[in-house]
Amino acid sequence: MKTYQVSLRERRSAAENTPLLVFDKPAGFDFQAGQFVILQIPSPAFTDERGDKRPLSIASAPSDDFLEFSWRKSPSAFKRSAECLAVGDPVLLTGPCGPMHLPPEETPAVFFAGGIGITPVRSMLREEAARGSRRPVSLFYSNRDRQSAPFLSEMEELCAKLKGELISVFTDDGTDPRLIDAEFIARNLSSQNRKNAWFFLSGTAGFVEAMRRALLSLSIEEKRIFSDSFGSPPAAEKGTCS
Repeated sequence: MKTYQVSLRERRSAAENTPLLVFDKPAGFDFQAGQFVILQIPSPAFTDERGDKRPLSIASAPSDDFLEFSWRKSPSAFKRSAECLAVGDPVLLTGPCGPMHLPPEETPAVFFAGGIGITPVRSMLREEAARGSRRPVSLFYSNRDRQSAPFLSEMEELCAKLKGELISVFTDDGTDPRLIDAEFIARNLSSQNRKNAWFFLSGTAGFVEAMRRALLSLSIEEKRIFSDSFGSPPAAEKGTCS
């Protein structure tokens, strides 16, 4: 795999406690929507035993002229170092990596995303919209609440543009808290999608495994289920951010 040096172009927010970093896209960097890179911060402000590299899903689309990455804030050394990056600062990207990719043109796609697991899904939906795809799409999107849901407004716009379906679930909703389980999926998944769709699962390892079990219990073939999970324990850190 090739390594590229890129510079931070802009920083924004994708949701509450969820930064979005925009980098220049290097010449010759080609990837498929849904893939990830290994991002390395040279001379990080904070260090720990986990090192200065992390796998991060690409949140932007292949047709975009920039690269975007987003994550939940945490006390980890890597994320705190990323918070210290200023516009123009360099990072190293190795990749692209990962087998997740969209199915053939007419095959329906059903996405299950938990929280920041929306990033590879965003890449795929943005690319579908840019291509003017007519593929049937459905997105089951789980978050604590609207404020913590990354890119929620954009997902609503993309699903509308693609004439797809967005099923938003808020687990901490004080009036109607819900969870995505087999019963919920069965109520909201068409019989046609059960037979033909590809299923993409993205989120924490626990979320991905729960969705996989639910789909298998509904007789979805394992070969039509693709996943991207993340999560690792915190590590002791040291250093300062100037």
